[in-house]
Amino acid sequence: MGELQEKCAVVGVSTANHEVDASGITYLALDVQKHRGDAASGIASHNSDGQFICHTGPGEVKYVYTPEILGRLAGTAAIGHGRYPTSGGYEEHDQPVTDEALGYALDHNGNLSETSELETFLLGSNIDVPSLNDTEMLTHGIAKHMRAGKDLPDAVEAIFPLLNGSFSCTAIHGDTVVAFRDPLGIRPLSVGAIEDGYMVSSETCGLYPSRAQQLGDVAPGEMIILTKGDMERRQIAKANLKLDIFEIVYFCSPDSELFRESVGQKRYRLGQELADQYPFEGDNYLVVGVPDSAIPIAEGYAHTQKMEHRQVIVKNRSRDGRSFLQRNQEDRQKYLERKFTYVAGAAKGRDVIVIDDSIVRLNTAKAVNQLIGRAGARTVSFLIGSPPIGYPDFSGIDTPDQSRLIAATRTPEEIRQAIGCEFLGYLALGRMVRATGQSDSVFNLASFTGDYPYEIGNHRIDIKDPVSLGYLEES
Repeated sequence: MGELQEKCAVVGVSTANHEVDASGITYLALDVQKHRGDAASGIASHNSDGQFICHTGPGEVKYVYTPEILGRLAGTAAIGHGRYPTSGGYEEHDQPVTDEALGYALDHNGNLSETSELETFLLGSNIDVPSLNDTEMLTHGIAKHMRAGKDLPDAVEAIFPLLNGSFSCTAIHGDTVVAFRDPLGIRPLSVGAIEDGYMVSSETCGLYPSRAQQLGDVAPGEMIILTKGDMERRQIAKANLKLDIFEIVYFCSPDSELFRESVGQKRYRLGQELADQYPFEGDNYLVVGVPDSAIPIAEGYAHTQKMEHRQVIVKNRSRDGRSFLQRNQEDRQKYLERKFTYVAGAAKGRDVIVIDDSIVRLNTAKAVNQLIGRAGARTVSFLIGSPPIGYPDFSGIDTPDQSRLIAATRTPEEIRQAIGCEFLGYLALGRMVRATGQSDSVFNLASFTGDYPYEIGNHRIDIKDPVSLGYLEES
């Protein structure tokens, strides 16, 4: 629904060819992944002069770097980050997090859900631990091992047992780049081959601008070491894949691949499952997808139902991005009022079926319902390509407060009434999983079930069962 909040995009590049600019490749990969977070960006590199250099700044990738800045960053090894802040303000905690004295930097996509062991390790090192977010604690932990004499890969391996939660990371020290992923693989991380080297990217779409050859994923619990065009793979923890299913439902670009298939194709099947679960009958229906992630879902529904699918809701291109990038509820509402507009008369007299991927706080659903009405619709129904989100997430999506989740405190009927639509239907959990082409055993489904595959510590005492769990049953 454009209301989920997730951090971030990470990239790492290493080449032995001095004619290939690792920072330029990193820049391009970050730019095509700005849907994962465009509040800030940063690149750290081992530049052409053999120096460690880092540049960060607020806003989208295209506003953070000038040709002069990219020229200073140019070199054979680089990492980069595109950030949505789930911790701190928009000008705090930018990444990469650096240790200038060591010439070392780290990027992180995800969230360490329980940090007590890591905090204990850092105590006594003259580090102000309470002031740090999870990424900064991770950076300091690796640096502590490096100061004790370990190189970057060995320092990462040494800190690994203290890490709980989700982390897909890249780091750089000298001309060595490492990429590592938590044992559950909650956030994606892909690897590709470039000229005389390799690169990693949160999504496969980040590989496309540089025409990198896809080589698959960084495996859960694996570390990949890139140095001067060579690649070493090191399994440092037992893999137990639990990819967050929202990567398929919402986060990833439709042209990215997961499980060797485009995300867009999987979303299309979500629409087919919706059609099988909610087969509306009649010749006056018009299917409308909410831009952008729900468009393939709407296409799948309309094709299966043999209904017309038309663009009625239009995203304002000058308001590129997602409502989750706003700081608070008031700003989100103002943003939504400017983010979407409608094609006047496009739905005149029609019974409109709005398709979207999820409902979190109702902000977008209410706004879309009003816009469809202004476009002339006779009735408006909503179909959602996932079950109700009733449980908080601690793996990198900014829904840690259960009270902010509308499905935690209201039944689907109460949500329908709050939207003001004719009908509201959610996709059953089993159908959502089936559309992915995978078993439910490979996914993190905690937002729907409350069954967390990672440690959440004291968060558990604040979690209650939502008022309705009906969509967890097969339908």
